[in-house]
Amino acid sequence: MSDNYRKIFKIALPSIATNISVPLLGFADMAIAGHIGAAPYIAAVSLGAAMISLLYWNFGFLRMSTTALTAQALGARRLGVCCQVLVRALVIAMIGAVLILLIKNLIIDLVLRYSQASVETEELTSRYINICLLGAPASLATYTFKGWLVGMQNTKSTMYIAVGENVLNVLLSALFVFAFGFGIEGIAWGTVVAQYLGTAFCLFIYLTAYKRIGQYADFSRPFDGILNFFKVNSLIFIRNLCMIAVTVCFTLFGSGYGELVLAVNACIMQFFTFFSYFMDGFAFAGEAIVGKTEGARQMEEQRRTIQRLFNIGVAMAITFAIIYGIGLTPIVSLLTDDIAVRETSKELRLYAMLIPIMSFAAFLWDGIYVGKLWSKHMSISLLLAATVFFTIYNTMSNALGSNVLWVAFLSYAATRGIYQTVVYLKTIKG
Repeated sequence: MSDNYRKIFKIALPSIATNISVPLLGFADMAIAGHIGAAPYIAAVSLGAAMISLLYWNFGFLRMSTTALTAQALGARRLGVCCQVLVRALVIAMIGAVLILLIKNLIIDLVLRYSQASVETEELTSRYINICLLGAPASLATYTFKGWLVGMQNTKSTMYIAVGENVLNVLLSALFVFAFGFGIEGIAWGTVVAQYLGTAFCLFIYLTAYKRIGQYADFSRPFDGILNFFKVNSLIFIRNLCMIAVTVCFTLFGSGYGELVLAVNACIMQFFTFFSYFMDGFAFAGEAIVGKTEGARQMEEQRRTIQRLFNIGVAMAITFAIIYGIGLTPIVSLLTDDIAVRETSKELRLYAMLIPIMSFAAFLWDGIYVGKLWSKHMSISLLLAATVFFTIYNTMSNALGSNVLWVAFLSYAATRGIYQTVVYLKTIKG
């Protein structure tokens, strides 16, 4: 294996492990909620956790822009700028956290207004979210630190942070619920305490491994570079809004075809989610390595990295397509006991197989574009892809029925990759 491949896997594998730990945490929280009481407890945790994740997803620009700016500064051997990027990002994260805390009650009201849940579930959800959002400062700070560490080519530490925080979350939630009898509040407090301990661990890593770079930082002109920081962040924010719009509307549109279609689509969408855990790891590698080579002006090394990323991506896409084709029935059986859902899911086998084929390029290009700070074209690709999604849904619904959702979603994924490929090829030829 060449050094280039080793660099990619050194960054990607810890990131994949980090990604996989996230759904395991959700599963544990569901299990704890299920042992407190009946369905309303599970529904409350599910609804509350989903809405909080959606809220924090809007701040994904903190991680991505911090990674890119840090990696480019590291490649240019500007250690002081690396430190300045972290400080600026943390300031923005704290501003965002304060805003979340100020509108906390409004967020809860909006969630409950559109949830159509029972009165008991609404009450439990309100209590759960009200406590969980107290962890906003820690959650956004940790998000920022993780992005910075990826930019510093240190994904092992991000893995330790994520896995450690998730394990603490499960242990503390179980302790508060079963030992202290806190009920659903115990799950929420377990999350909040774990988040602050995670932030403390981030600070410990910085102080033990990176404190020395602070001596190179120049804060005499604190607003230098701030406009570029906000420009990059605003464009990535637009990208994230487009992704949220498509993801949410896919589910909302699916609900119009009945509970069976909604359930089947939710199961098949897990195939996309699971594939994304792996491809995001390689996207993070793209962010870190491409960003560093961009800062160091090592364009030949960058070209080789991109080529190898796509070699890996093609191999991953083919492997997952085969696994999904052969293993669709047993995989869906792990997700549900419902016979109707299992049988209906077989009709979507082709779409399940196409998920990795149609989407792998978009994941990789996003990482590469973040590393190169091409946030403008990344945002344009999402705007174009979202337009394709909604156009196909609105024009072909009558002809395709519920299948239109998967045709639109796969076209959306493919459009992102195609557009970014064309822009990259034009740029290197120009």
